[in-house]
Amino acid sequence: MQANIDKVYASVQGSDWTPDWIGPLRASAFQKFSELGFPTRQNEDWKYTSLRPITGGSFGWLDEAHPNTDKSLENFMIPGADTLVFLNGSFAPHKSHMHPESGLTVMPLHRAIKTKKDLVEAHLKASHSLPRGSFEELNDATFSSGALVQVDARHAVTRPIQFLFVNTESAAAQLISPRNIVHIADGASATVVESYFSYLEPHLTNVVSSYEVGRGAQLRLFQEKILSSQSLHVGKNLIKARRDADVACFTLTLGGRISRTELQIDLEESGANARLDGLYLGRMQTHLDHVTTVQHLAPHTTSSQVYKGILYDECRAVFNGRINIVKNAQQTVAHQLNKNLLMSSTAEADSRPQLKIDADDVKCSHGATIGQLDALQTFYLQSRGIPRAEAEQMLAKAFVRDVMYRIQDATMQSRMLSLLENYGGITV
Repeated sequence: MQANIDKVYASVQGSDWTPDWIGPLRASAFQKFSELGFPTRQNEDWKYTSLRPITGGSFGWLDEAHPNTDKSLENFMIPGADTLVFLNGSFAPHKSHMHPESGLTVMPLHRAIKTKKDLVEAHLKASHSLPRGSFEELNDATFSSGALVQVDARHAVTRPIQFLFVNTESAAAQLISPRNIVHIADGASATVVESYFSYLEPHLTNVVSSYEVGRGAQLRLFQEKILSSQSLHVGKNLIKARRDADVACFTLTLGGRISRTELQIDLEESGANARLDGLYLGRMQTHLDHVTTVQHLAPHTTSSQVYKGILYDECRAVFNGRINIVKNAQQTVAHQLNKNLLMSSTAEADSRPQLKIDADDVKCSHGATIGQLDALQTFYLQSRGIPRAEAEQMLAKAFVRDVMYRIQDATMQSRMLSLLENYGGITV
């Protein structure tokens, strides 16, 4: 099989990650993945993204009891947060920081499989019954990492909860398959940060994260992906929001040979609101692919999306933004905007905003732009004595400023700005 996936599956299936009740679920998922295979560019959802670096690779699997690294992790960690650290997919308890708190459960998934069996089993079976793509089936068949979070009803978690995945040195490229499960009960609130940092090793990360946000609950979700030019990353986030739930997501993607981020939000009951914002920046021959799907499944739901990209060198970016409004979802308000700034003549962007509206009393808009810097603006700055390179950086800063300042959490806004400066080279 391509990329040595069958051997990885056999290793996980025969490990402590697979108690008797998980084995049949894994086998069924692997059978479905074998039938589907990896997506090709003939698949409309993958039309602009080639997976040759993945299908032409070979991946192994390791489950280390005490993973370690000589790399410093302090710059990746959020001060004061509950942080679960995973090194090449293996949980690192000696690097993690957790603070016991009534009303909050945070634990690595391998522990939850033993102590929260009913919850994990119900989640996996419900997920297994849904229509899914190849990478989701592959994750179901091989997951061997990840976290479980439970927030009790009407409990407000005041510090961030961070899942920190760091891919470092390894004897061979690994398939790393995290599965994150987050339940925020009615009236509760939490901030969750999914952090992915990678060095030069060409590991493949295939992550699936599921969020259930209860009635009147609040989720602030941040995804930060700081990836090397050799990194392979595919991620799917599925969020289900019930009545009057409020969900805000921000995604920062910097680099990646292949980085694919899928974010789906189902607004299941009236009053649910979602805000999706993101910034992606690529250099050299990186490939950045973002897919958003917002499903308005009930009346009086709202959503807004603003995604921006800055592309240098030979970087290519893809944005697929979907809004689906079902027949009974009257009084829906949904807006979407994607803008791309090409910083070289060899950079390329594809933007595909899509609206599917089956209701007749809605307010919707979508827009997309792709272009290079305004030559007149650049000339104006140069005429004031500013060197061309500096003038271009000033214009790039102005381009990203509004989306970065849509982050309402001051601490997380400061962190995202710092990551953009340190790893993206842009100070806002």
